[in-house]
Amino acid sequence: MTENGSVYDGFISYSHAADDLLAPRLQAALQRFAKAWWKRRAVRIFRDESSLSANPHLWSSITEALDRSGWFVLLLSPDAADSEWVNQEIEYWTTHRDPDRILPVVTDGDFGWHDGNVEGDAVPHALEGVFTEEPRWVDLRWAKGETQLDLKNPRFADAIADIASTIRGVPKDDLASEEVKQHRRTVRTAWTAGAALIALTVVAIGASIQSSRNAAEAQASALLASARTVVDDDVDLALLLSLEAARLLPSDSAPVEEVLHNILVAGTPVRSLEVPADALARSYAVAVRPGMAQIAATASGNWVGLFDIASGDLIGEFGTTNTTFSSSVPSIAFDAQGDRLAAIGTTGVARVWDLSSGEVVVEIDTGEGDTGTVVFAANDQVLITSIHSRTAWDLRTGDALWRNSDQVQTFGGAPVSVDHRDQLVAWPSITNNVVTAADVQTGEVAWHIPLSAAVAVDFHPNLDVILVKSQFLGAQMHDYSTGSPEMVYSVRVQAPTDAVFDPTGERFAVGGLIGQGGTSTGVFAATNPADPGAGWTQIATVRTGTPLPLSLAFLPGTSDLAAGQPRNAGIWSTEPVGEVARMQLSSPAWTIDAVPDTDLVISSHPPNFGRNALVVQDVSTQEIVFVSEGEFDPTSWVVARSTSQSTAVVALPGEQDLAIIDPRSGNTLTTLQRVDDVPYSPNVVDISADASLVAAGHLDSPLITVWDGSTGQVAHQFEVRELGTIQAIRLSPDHSVIGIGGDDGVAVVEINQAGVTTPVLLPAEGNNHGIAFSPDGGTLASVDDTFGLLNVFDLASSTRTIAIPVSGAFDPEFTEDGTQLILAGAQSGVIAFDTSTWTRRWTIPTESLPNAVLTLDVDGNRLVFQDVTGVLHELTLDYNELVGIAAARLNRGLSDQECATYRIDPCPTLAEIQSR
Repeated sequence: MTENGSVYDGFISYSHAADDLLAPRLQAALQRFAKAWWKRRAVRIFRDESSLSANPHLWSSITEALDRSGWFVLLLSPDAADSEWVNQEIEYWTTHRDPDRILPVVTDGDFGWHDGNVEGDAVPHALEGVFTEEPRWVDLRWAKGETQLDLKNPRFADAIADIASTIRGVPKDDLASEEVKQHRRTVRTAWTAGAALIALTVVAIGASIQSSRNAAEAQASALLASARTVVDDDVDLALLLSLEAARLLPSDSAPVEEVLHNILVAGTPVRSLEVPADALARSYAVAVRPGMAQIAATASGNWVGLFDIASGDLIGEFGTTNTTFSSSVPSIAFDAQGDRLAAIGTTGVARVWDLSSGEVVVEIDTGEGDTGTVVFAANDQVLITSIHSRTAWDLRTGDALWRNSDQVQTFGGAPVSVDHRDQLVAWPSITNNVVTAADVQTGEVAWHIPLSAAVAVDFHPNLDVILVKSQFLGAQMHDYSTGSPEMVYSVRVQAPTDAVFDPTGERFAVGGLIGQGGTSTGVFAATNPADPGAGWTQIATVRTGTPLPLSLAFLPGTSDLAAGQPRNAGIWSTEPVGEVARMQLSSPAWTIDAVPDTDLVISSHPPNFGRNALVVQDVSTQEIVFVSEGEFDPTSWVVARSTSQSTAVVALPGEQDLAIIDPRSGNTLTTLQRVDDVPYSPNVVDISADASLVAAGHLDSPLITVWDGSTGQVAHQFEVRELGTIQAIRLSPDHSVIGIGGDDGVAVVEINQAGVTTPVLLPAEGNNHGIAFSPDGGTLASVDDTFGLLNVFDLASSTRTIAIPVSGAFDPEFTEDGTQLILAGAQSGVIAFDTSTWTRRWTIPTESLPNAVLTLDVDGNRLVFQDVTGVLHELTLDYNELVGIAAARLNRGLSDQECATYRIDPCPTLAEIQSR
């Protein structure tokens, strides 16, 4: 019997059609992993074919095993989702056992968490609605072959450690260390046995070397797993552990590459602010204490904690937690000197504390019986409360000076803000669809700003400018210096979230960016701080988490941003961690193209994205080099493609002309002949590296046109009607073949002196809207959006050699050496495949990115990709450079305690790590 009284530690539920190879390998690995030498197995795992005898009562045997198992290990795939047996086993477990002891392991297809439920084609219907929060799950979709399903494979060993640590209730680090210890025991045993015979000694030496390698791989896997765990709290420690794993593993290690990419790309929290465990509702507001490195956060309406910014430690408490707290959002405010703190509890009572003594110096019963928001005004002699009405209170007497009773349905009372002159107070109203500003002393209304679903306001700290937020229309900036507010800037965001300026007024943050659940926070910097109307550039996307960021505050003198939200409060960095160059494109682009051997990126913005423009930008300087903007015209499709640093083919907006240009200057080199009686509007183009040929597919048409790049004359024209509308086009590296993707498949056409050959249809279905040739021209890859596949074709035989499920994939690109194929997946992030095995080499999932990926391109050793907000990211594909970037990013080395904890011996210094 196991320790919890069960006969089996785990029950494996799976589809035989999908996982007949993986399931027994998984069972064997779990039973062997970190097994003490004297035990037959580390855990006992039930799997139908290995555990059932010839029993005519099959279902009763299954239910008996389910009743006697500690964990339900569920292998998920599209076949499993359709399996009657798998669904029946899930239903039995969720009815009779604890759903929290289901451990999903995804082996194929799509699986994710959205709007409080699991979704994807790998999700059985019986699993829908089972989990109350996002479950922890293991990704084994990359593991397909014999060599991958082996504990000698560090990636497989790491996944087994994830599963085994959960089943055995042992920390993953400890379990991995036990595996290392057992390997060392094996080595010692081998040496003892080898001492008897010379021949066996030779064998033992070989076993020792292999065991040492296995031990190093196991330790590296444990270090990488720990790096993933600690990254949210300590980026430096995560990098240090990853670099130690890199030292233990062979060069060009895919697991190290994956972890480093995810650490360096993701925006990570700097520290969390811990609130009392008995705080029933985890709703927070945050406020920074003036003149002090301290921050306040609230929970449950009646409790306020004061925290040290540097450590995140709690250093003071005010009020008590309230177990009857509902869902309203509390508010706190410091006075200008940072001597007093004000808050409203859930009963509508406002309190002001003296922070030096911790005593309540003023208590005001607003009579409104609910929580709300507060702000100091009139040289801190007045406290303005906003619950069902806005009331100004004289803090010396406790008397009400004025009251505005306009109905303003909001979350926990309308937010209030006082302007930099201490003359105006403003608040939003969802009910009246307006933002109101009134005189601080009298309450007399000064002006209104019409704004549907207004939810947040903040005055500029130095200028007569106000930032207002709509739940649906986004954030707007209004200049009221002339007395009548005039909008000077707007940004499209969603959700009832906050919008705030930083203490200098040179940046602002607003929650609700479209992306990870619509809850990311965007940080924008002023083009000209003295003129807000001159424009703002998005400089960061802070992934504050699934809950809405209801309260935001910049930390003075730093790049950090504090956020309060229903689940937690914390501090996030607004700067890239290390590897990524980020810049804001002029707007979200349909395609981006890295100009080879330069820092230039061409982006196309066709009419379906709200503008009609072609833009060339320099990533290194973030400057626009060239822009061609046209009127909005749904028939003028803007496209671009560059294969050398000196030439690019572009369709200029409005002009409806194709031209070869110099991307460094925007100068036209050759204008391509316009063909009469052809519905022109090319929607896909390509140019050969020597600019001798240009090929284009046309909007809503099966037509292909090929031009002579030197003369601009049409060389060939033909149709591939079997494909429907042309969605993708590429010239082979030697420009002797045109690859074409369309609504209904993929085709290749050869070009020779006699013209073009008859199109050869490749075995593919669906909408293939992205294709790429391998560097040697022998392989063609396409992505099929209809069936969610990456197709790989051998062109010598015109056969499809592999089809890999990848939902929502687009923009496949081979690396320069052909060893990797990288593509974007709207739901999957950025994925790199090893072209020798066609397994996933590394993934940057959407969870590590601020928003869904829209388009990407590869140029040599750099990858550029863009998310849906128009932020462009650039990272390196060179492994050694990646490791060097990670080492250079370090702010410290390993402590002796950390080396002891993670079993790193000898313990290296920072200089040693950075000099490797």
